[in-house]
Order: sequence, then structure tokens, then C-alpha cells
Amino acid sequence: NTSLKSDVSMGGGGQSNELSLEDAKAKAKAKAEGPAMWMSSDGEGPILGKQGQMLWRIHGIDYDLASFVKDHPGGELAIRLGQGIDCTDLYESYHSSHVAFRALDKHRVTPGAVAELGKSQFKHDLDEVVRLHFAGKGRFAYKGTTKHHVTCAAVFACEVACFVGAFWHGSMLASFLLPWFFWVCAVNVSHDASHFCFSTIPWVNEIVAFAAVPFLYEPITWAHQHVVSHHTHCNEVEADVDLQHFVPLRIHSQDTKPHVMGNPTPFDYLKVMLVGLHLGFWVPLNASGLLPTNLQHEYKRSFSPDIHMPIGLAGHKKYRMRGLVGPMLTLSVVVFAFCMHGWYGGLLLLPPFVIDSLLFIMVTQASHIQPEVQIAELSDEPDFFKYQARTSVDYSTPSDLWRLLTGGLNTQALHHCLPYVSCCHYTDLYPAFEACCNRHGIQLHKREHLLHATSTCMQHVWGLNQNRSARTWDTSEWGAAVDPGAAPIKSQYRMIAEGIWASFRDPRPLACHEGEPPEEGEMTHHLAQKLKSS
Repeated sequence: NTSLKSDVSMGGGGQSNELSLEDAKAKAKAKAEGPAMWMSSDGEGPILGKQGQMLWRIHGIDYDLASFVKDHPGGELAIRLGQGIDCTDLYESYHSSHVAFRALDKHRVTPGAVAELGKSQFKHDLDEVVRLHFAGKGRFAYKGTTKHHVTCAAVFACEVACFVGAFWHGSMLASFLLPWFFWVCAVNVSHDASHFCFSTIPWVNEIVAFAAVPFLYEPITWAHQHVVSHHTHCNEVEADVDLQHFVPLRIHSQDTKPHVMGNPTPFDYLKVMLVGLHLGFWVPLNASGLLPTNLQHEYKRSFSPDIHMPIGLAGHKKYRMRGLVGPMLTLSVVVFAFCMHGWYGGLLLLPPFVIDSLLFIMVTQASHIQPEVQIAELSDEPDFFKYQARTSVDYSTPSDLWRLLTGGLNTQALHHCLPYVSCCHYTDLYPAFEACCNRHGIQLHKREHLLHATSTCMQHVWGLNQNRSARTWDTSEWGAAVDPGAAPIKSQYRMIAEGIWASFRDPRPLACHEGEPPEEGEMTHHLAQKLKSS
């Protein structure tokens, strides 16, 4: 059960009369088992105060912001994502004002500590780029514009029309058109809202975040998976939840550990067609604790480890209940389709679920599962924001059309460095962002277009899983992946297709890792330290 319920005070500032501090920590740690971002920096579980209340840790200083959550300009949900954890990187990603940082001091718990803003000169220069770009345009000009909102409303109207045509009138054509409009709406509206920048009004962001339901993800568990895990631990093998999907496939060059969940077969690649059901239905149900234990075990063995609710939200009934809205809406759509059209309704459901799942994988994963952004040396980068820029691949950056079709994810490096800026500004902002990166010696990784990025991503994953016995993956062998002109796109896809077809003809499990654990130099520092301690 991932919910902490009433075992410890959930940010209300009250005391736990039945538990000592040691008991509270033990219970909180036991119920927070999961990916690394659930733990405090010392691995001792949620960060608690003397009375058992969960605190916020920023730059090594603990704050009790329970009395401030209702007044937080970004909304209660946004601030609670950092509760109970070291949220330094999360805080720095969304705040650029020294005034905001100084305002924390009145809530400081750590005695004698002096609050200091982060010392990243790169981040300071990025904030200056944003300030100059939006100078004279209003306080919240970096959020969604009226033009962007009108465009999204028009796309949503087309989505509704296709939805009615598909599931009310039984039109297969509408069923095939639906996922394309749904994707554009979800990636521009829900994704922006999950970063609190679609609207200036927090409750509007929380509502429109459900634009990703029913064919993609559920917003509450997505907040942990995406905003906390992926954005603060991007491409870290042991901490980025995105790298833990679709076990036992290997999707990171530094993933050198044996997979205890079985050996992969070529059929594991077909899981990409079910990612919408995975993120929008099973993940939130599992996070709610409603799945039977045996089903949880089988799902973790076949799909991915647990993804919990954000620890600062799990103790609040309203967020636990809201986390069930997504899967219930998904189930309602499925039931409605079958009730209206019988088994034909099942066929009508296939295009939106499968196409949106494939679009999700292509647009989101192709930017991070690439050889040159998964090299071991990146783990030594001390600057969090430089690391974000260096672990993403961009494509079609001057195109407003591709910005709309991908919700700005064609410029992932910019998005990871400035997640508080709405995607509608990315095309105009990118030249100044790139110039800032060049001044700081950061080489941005690029592809020509989405198909090129998808092709090199597929090559990378295919190579990793065809050579699983190798302790590390030699990225020098992937010249075609790094050099856009090294091989024609059609030739790359043909090579991959031929390899997949050959494996389906002989669908035996691929070889798994063998031998002793890799040496420290062959893996990320995080994983090496974990092996040492065990």
C-alpha cells in the first residue's frame, strides 16, 4: 500500500500521538519503497521533522511549508511534489527569483542555516534569456498564450467530433482520426498543465491535465513519474522511471545489471503498443493499492516496477481519489464502446490505444534513448542544468508545425532546462537557448527529424538487446546513429525490420547478462555506490 494515510502528519503541521519519531520514519520508509527519488539523500526514507511531519529539503536546508501550501502561487499540487524529499533540483527548475528563495527563510527548520540560491551560472544565464525574451510582455507571459489556447480548443473540438463518430456512430474512419487529434491535444494541453504552465490559474492546470485520459496517462501518478522522477533524474538508470518500463528490455547503455524479471523475447517489443493502458490504467490502480498481490507481482514481472503516487500527495484522500478518476474514465470508455457496438466496439478501441501509444513512444523516448546521451561520462556532470541539456536529442527545431505536433518535445533540451515555460514559446526561444548553451560549451545533440530520431533510437535499443552479454555498449559502433548523414533513413529501418522479422521466426529468449557484476568504471556512479553498500 503506497499511501501513508495517517501514520505520520501529512504536512498539516500536527503531531503523531501514537508514533515516536523513529517509528514514524520506519513506517514511512517501509511504505515508500520504490525508485530512488522516494528516498532522502541519505537513503533514510521521507524527510521528517521532530514531530513526524514531512519537510521540504532545498540545498541541504529543511523547511516546513505546510502553512504555505494553500498560498503557493503555483498551486497546492505543485508544492506538494517536493514534500518529504530533497527537492532542490525540482525547486530550481521552476523558480528563478531570488525573492521567492528568500521567502522560504520564514519556514526554515534547520537551525543556524543561511539560505543560498543555486550557484549554476548556466541556469542564471538561462533565466536571463527568459527574462529578456518576455520583457515587457507581462508577469506570466512565459505561460500559455491566448493564441495557443484557441488552437488547442480547436484541436479538442475535432477530437470530440471524432470521439462521437467513433464510439457513438461506430465509424472506423473516426476511430483512426481520433488518436491524432487526441495526441496533439494531450501533448500540448495536458503535458503543459503537468508542468503548471498551460494556464496562470492552478486549478485550471489540474483539470486540463486530464486531457491525456483515456488513451495515455493518468495525471496524478504522472506527476511523480514525469515531473519528479524523469525531470530531476533524467537518464539515470536507477532513478528515472522512464528507464524502468518494459522490463526485461534493456534501453540504457549503462544498464549493466542482470534482469531478475526474466529474459527478453522479441515479443517484448510489442509492449510499446500498450503503453497507454500501462500508464493510464494499470499504473494508477497499482499505486492505489487496489490490485491483488499476485496480480501486482505478475505485472511487475512482465511490465515495470512500481510507480507510486508522489509521497506528498499520497497522504491526502482527495489526491488518492483523484488518482482513480483516470482509470475509471478509461474503463468507462471501454465499457461504452462494447455496450454500443458489441465486439466491433473492441475493434474501434484499437486505433486510438495503439496509435497514441506508438506516438508516445516515438516522441518522448526517441529524445532520450540515444547512444550519445547515455554515455557514462555524463554522470560526472556537476551542473544539474548542463546535464539536462546534454541528455536530450532535438530535431526540427525551427519548425512551428513540429512544435505543435510534438508539444515542444522536439526541443527536449530546452524543455528540460526550462520546464516552467509553455511549449508554445519554444520555437522562438530556441535560438537564444542554443546560443547560451554554446557560450557554456554545451554541445546540443540533434537529428534531422522525428523519423531520423526514431530510427537511431530503434537501432540503439535493438543493439543493446542483441548484445546483452556485453558489460557496456560501445557507442562508437553506432556511427550511423550519431552522424545524420551516415546512412539513409530507409536503409536503417530496413535493417531493423529484417532483424526483427528474423527474431520472430526464432523467438527464443535473448541472452541475458552473465558473470560477476561490472567494474565501477563501467557503470554509473550511483549504481556503483549502491553495489558497494550492498
